[in-house]
This record gives sequence, structure tokens and C-alpha cells, in this order.
Amino acid sequence: ANLLPGDTATGGYTVENIGRSAQDVYMTFPKEAQLKLINQLGTYAEIEITVDGERVFFSDNLNGNYPPGTPGVTPLPSDLQLTEGLVPGDTATVEFSLKLSEKLQTQLPIAIPLSLPYSVVATQPGINPGA
Repeated sequence: ANLLPGDTATGGYTVENIGRSAQDVYMTFPKEAQLKLINQLGTYAEIEITVDGERVFFSDNLNGNYPPGTPGVTPLPSDLQLTEGLVPGDTATVEFSLKLSEKLQTQLPIAIPLSLPYSVVATQPGINPGA
């Protein structure tokens, strides 16, 4: 709420494998329309996601209107792998941040929908959530 240009919002959580076998863990964004709106922020926002302090995703150009693989453009994917083969009893701490570009000041007033529901999904190793 009330995020202004130049501000950063952060959040996080910890996942623990309480199962009996290794698991791949994903952060999924099931609301396609809302994911598309976030990816249309282009260079007006930065998103960073880390797991145990290691960066697993970063983009300062989210423009999802470009074809996949366009240099310098990295839209947030609908399924983002966070860990591979998390063994039983292990945990992973996930942190994410969204920073709105200061250049948004010249674009105001603007309404930016920053709500992006996500799910944490564990799968058998090598299996994508949508498979």
C-alpha cells in the first residue's frame, strides 16, 4: 500500500520439506491477467527474488510484450523454480522485493495494480507444476 516511485517493498517466507523424498519448489503465479499487468511495467519496476541469499530471479525490464529471449528483457515467468531437490528436513528462505522506478514520478498520476497472488508448489524432482 502507498508504494511511491523509488520505494521498495519486500516480503518473504520459509519453506520446509516435511515429506519423505526430495522436492523441487516453485513460486507460481496463477492469475495470468495480473501477471501480465506486472510484466507490462517494463523498466518502471525491478523485481528480485532470492533463496537463502542467492538470487534466483532479477529483472529491471519486465516487458512481457517482447518475444521470449529478447536481450535485456526478462518478464516474470508464471512458474519460477526456487529450489531443486530440497531434501526432507531442509528449509529454504525466500525473499522478494519490488522497487518502483523513480522515473515514475514524471508519469504520475498513474494507477499501478501491484497485487500479484502466488502459490508455493512442491513437485517431484524434474516435474514442472503445470505438468
